[in-house]
Formats: sequence, structure tokens, C-alpha cells
Amino acid sequence: MPIDLSDIPIAVGDYLDNHVTTVVSAVSSGGTIEDGETGTFSVTVTNAGAPDGVRLVNLRWHLTISPATVAKLVADTSALAPKRATIDPDGPTLAFGELTDVMLPLHAKPGDRVRLRLQRSRLLKLASAAEAPVLCPSNGPCE
Repeated sequence: MPIDLSDIPIAVGDYLDNHVTTVVSAVSSGGTIEDGETGTFSVTVTNAGAPDGVRLVNLRWHLTISPATVAKLVADTSALAPKRATIDPDGPTLAFGELTDVMLPLHAKPGDRVRLRLQRSRLLKLASAAEAPVLCPSNGPCE
């Protein structure tokens, strides 16, 4: 049976949409941070189990925050876990504590690969900082 290579991007997107779950925790400060304050939160990504799951290899995390006029991600860049604002592995690294609305944690060495086996999870611990007073009620959008 022939494989149509044009189907691969659609199949990958479909798998990620239907078999990988992403859960973002509430901000550590109870969901509200004031101008200049920093709160922490986590993102948990879980792959599906058998029989539908497939092992994911060479994962790249693309983190965004919206609206960027209200809050930003805080880069916790280190030599072991550099963060960049683009997918370019040779691009400049975000400085420790730098505020950004897009962050891509990359691997320290080009050969390193992140895997997500069947029915396994990865936990990312992150920080965000308010740019202006933020009110995030549990039953509605942030203002």
C-alpha cells in the first residue's frame, strides 16, 4: 500500500490534537499576579497509551503566552536548558530572567533528543510575570 507523504503533516497534527494532552496549572499566586510580580505554573504533556499511542521522539516545546500585553514568560535559561525565542538552535539564547511572549526550550547539545513514550508525561515548570495589573477569574478570561 503506497504512502502519500503529503498526508504526514496532517497525520502528525491529528495525533497531537487527539492523543496528546496538555494541562496548564493555575499560577502559584492563586491565579492573580500584580504588575511586576512573578508567579510560577507548570505545563504537563501526556502521550496516549496503547493501542493508539506512538512513541514521540525529538520533541520541541513551543511556549507562548497571550495576550503578551498582560503577562510574559520568564526565561530561566541555563547551560543545561537554553531557551530561545526562535527554533534556530544557533540563534541567541534568552538571558536568565528575560521576559518574552515566545519561548522554545532547546537541548544543550544538538544530538540530545526528548522522547515521550506511551502513557508517559513530561512536566515543564515555568514562571510568568505581569506587565500590568492582571485579574484572572476562575470562570472567565483575564482582564
